[in-house]
Amino acid sequence: MTVEIAMSESNVELALSSSRWKTLGALFGIGLLIGFGLVFLGIVNLILTRYLELEVQIVDWFTLSNAAAQVAVMAPIGIYAAANPLKLKFWLLAASLLLAVAFACLSAAILFKKLFWVAFIGMMLIGISDSMFRASVPMVASAWFSDTSQGKVTGTSYAFLGGGSSLAAIVTIIFLSVKSYQQTVLVAIEAIAVINVAFCGISVILVLLIWRFVQDCPPCPPSRMAAVRVIRYSAQNTSFKESAKRFLRESKILLTDKNSVFAIISYALILATLIVHNLMLPPIIDEGNGHSYQAASKDKTYLLICFSVLGTVGSVASGAAMDRMKTYKPFVFVMASSSVWFSVFMFLGYYKRLESVLYVSIGMYGLLFLSLLPLLVDILKQHARGVHEVTQSIYLVIMWNVLTITLSEIYRVCIAKYGGLSFYVCNVVVCSATFVLLMNINPFLNRYVACDEDESLQ
Repeated sequence: MTVEIAMSESNVELALSSSRWKTLGALFGIGLLIGFGLVFLGIVNLILTRYLELEVQIVDWFTLSNAAAQVAVMAPIGIYAAANPLKLKFWLLAASLLLAVAFACLSAAILFKKLFWVAFIGMMLIGISDSMFRASVPMVASAWFSDTSQGKVTGTSYAFLGGGSSLAAIVTIIFLSVKSYQQTVLVAIEAIAVINVAFCGISVILVLLIWRFVQDCPPCPPSRMAAVRVIRYSAQNTSFKESAKRFLRESKILLTDKNSVFAIISYALILATLIVHNLMLPPIIDEGNGHSYQAASKDKTYLLICFSVLGTVGSVASGAAMDRMKTYKPFVFVMASSSVWFSVFMFLGYYKRLESVLYVSIGMYGLLFLSLLPLLVDILKQHARGVHEVTQSIYLVIMWNVLTITLSEIYRVCIAKYGGLSFYVCNVVVCSATFVLLMNINPFLNRYVACDEDESLQ
């Protein structure tokens, strides 16, 4: 009898492990595709602008359409999530399906000049998919993994998002290095379209894999917190009226907690700065000195590789360290203060025309800033107890898009008036403001303490 019980427990654990890694693999795949989609057209922005014969850089309009779509769909997404709080598979399936359609739109828009407006639809869909991905990260961690693995799951998921940016940079370097692509803009445009077609195909394959293999919840909750989560959400009323009321109650809890508000603003500032770096790309030392548009794109892409590769490593490391050390404050202080110093070094590297200092500083800046994102997601999840992960993500999305539009305009106006050096001055100001906000958060890590059902929403 004892042997049979042991074998049964072993089979349950094996089934849980298999389903868990399938779900996590789907999440990682979506993150990689989103990271690529968000950054790739920003990197080849100069080529697209020249191809379309525009005076305004096309990446400005991409950023605006992406942000507008994310903000517009947040309320319907929040109400749907309140009505279906355990529907994890839906978010992964919807995110990957939107990516497939988005890459198809981008391919068609690039191949046919008259249909270029379709590219804005594609960027909107990638933006919505990005929102769903960021909501799914804490959901997967809470539903499928133990309390001692939350940080690693969140950190690694964000690392794959950064990995998508690195992949976009590497692909760009490869096709800009091929001699035939350097001869005419038209040949380069065809290559960009083919790359988008390939990623559309990958997205379709991911949709089919999620449909076949991913589940909403594990057969057996991996932790007490996961079990309480299932019980609480299974018992609630799922009517539209009650879902809307619950969403409003959760919003009140989130926006009346100082730590949660500071975490949301800090996260939004950091992510907005990262997006500005990815889409606008930092000014390079030799820019404007006889560089061709291909050479300028390639040089800026090398900076992006430094930025995103080290950020990917830092994201994984910060999540693992948080799980092991069971604390936030030391990591937040070290990474936030160090990011201020490296933003200063970036300024000095550009001002003194020290290319090696600029590259190293941008890499370390990306490492530190991207490392803070999973920490802030976990801090928010701990302080906003009883608030669904999608509701938390809604306010993150709204805030970071508002700041992305605002900061990108500020950066661009400053560069136009005062030159490339002002880009790095803005970085120092943003990093200093983020440091002040982070130091006013008093985070606690309570996911290791046995949790009871949250009574605050009853």
